[in-house]
Formats: sequence, C-alpha cells, structure tokens
Amino acid sequence: MSAYIQILNVQKSFAGTARQIEALRDVNLEVEAGEFMCLVGPSGCGKSTLVFIVAGLVAPSGGAVQVGGAPVHDPDPDRTVVFQGDAVFPWMTVAQNIGYGLQQTNIAKQRKEEIVTNLIDLVGLGGFRDAYPKELSGGMKKRVDLARAYATDPTVLLMDEPFGALDAITKEKMQEDLMRLSVTETDKQRTVLFVTHDLEEAIFLADRVAVMTSRPGAIQEVLDIPFPRPREASIKLSNEFQALRGHIRGLLVAEEDNEIREG
Repeated sequence: MSAYIQILNVQKSFAGTARQIEALRDVNLEVEAGEFMCLVGPSGCGKSTLVFIVAGLVAPSGGAVQVGGAPVHDPDPDRTVVFQGDAVFPWMTVAQNIGYGLQQTNIAKQRKEEIVTNLIDLVGLGGFRDAYPKELSGGMKKRVDLARAYATDPTVLLMDEPFGALDAITKEKMQEDLMRLSVTETDKQRTVLFVTHDLEEAIFLADRVAVMTSRPGAIQEVLDIPFPRPREASIKLSNEFQALRGHIRGLLVAEEDNEIREG
C-alpha cells in the first residue's frame, strides 16, 4: 500500500472573542490507500476540524493536504463526508435519499436502480424502500446516510462521529454494518478516515488508530490493530483488545492530566 491521504504540517487557528484559538499545530499523518483509520483524542483537540480540512470544507491556516497526490482546496465528490447528525431529506423516501447523489451522474437509470436496491439490502432496509424519514428510527436514518455515502462510489469516506448520537446497541449494530460493507463492497477499496471518541469503536473498526494530543491537536501515536477482518463484536471481550483499549486510554488520560496542570 502507499499513502493516499497525506496531511503535511497542517495548522489551524480560529478567531476567538479575545484571542486566536489554535486548534491544530503541525499535524502530520498518512493514510494508506484502502486503509480504515480511526482518529481519537481528547475533547476539543481538533479531530473534526482535521477531517473537515481533508474534506475541503475548511481551509488550513498552514501546511497542506494531498489526496491521491493532488492538493485539496475544495470539496470533491470523490471525498464523501458522513456527519454525526442524520442528513436525510424528510420529503424523500429511503430509496430517493440513497439515490440522491446519483442524480448528478451519467450512470444509466437502470444501473442507478440496481445500486440503490443493492445498498438498501446491504444496510438492512429492504422493507423500507418507500418509507419516509419520519417513519424511521435514528439507527435506520443513519443506515440511509451510510448507504447514500456508498452510492456514489467515492474513493475516500470521511466520517465525523457518525454513530455518536446512537444508543449502545444500535451503535454496535451500525459498526457491524459498516464492517460488513467494507468487506462486501470489494469492487473498490475505499480509504476511510473515521473520527470517534469511543475507543472500542476505534479498535473494532480500524486498521490503525491515530491518537491526538490535547489542543492544539497533533498526532502523538499511531497504533496498528492486529485483528483480521471481518471482525465479530465478541472480539471486544478479548484480552488483546482490552489491552489496546487500556493503552490508548492511558495516552488520553495523560494528555488530559497535562492540560489540567498547564491550565
């Protein structure tokens, strides 16, 4: 594999009411082609800001981001973002929501229908094709979001705490859905950058986990996750899994302690 996303000395500051707020400082990170990388860190360390910079939604104050060897300046349909809140259109059915992005492509109508039908089945919404969002639970709406992200076949999937608002059981099911999608959709190996504050989620989903420092955020450690895919939820109970969780938690606790000491 080779680096597909390159984050090079990225810095970001925002204008505060009394002073400049430095969100990111000299962030360097490489995500390999086809890799699933999770990004974790203390609250307010700039995880989401970094993903929005990679998406082209926010401009860095310094440094650069390259995707596929090309500099990132603006959003691109080949980099799809999934946000924490659901983004379904209430006036559209499940099928229409999932197929929304395909309307802007030159794909034949029959092929569009095939893509939508396949994704509806993959995310377990087979009986809800013609349902409207008001008829869906929070987890079902998130499945629609996930299917819509895959529909346009992006090379890069950027996910900002997409399951953060879900209850524990629904979140676990969504993690398994995402794991299954990443295995099933073998026609194109996606590169994923996934932000989460849930350490078990990060270890379960990722090939590698990048741990950030407190604000201003930087990368303090990148860990390889040794478990083969596909993974079952039961792996979270293993000693090796819990040892990794303990190590990452220790890094985050140390960062929070340093932040308190430094005021």
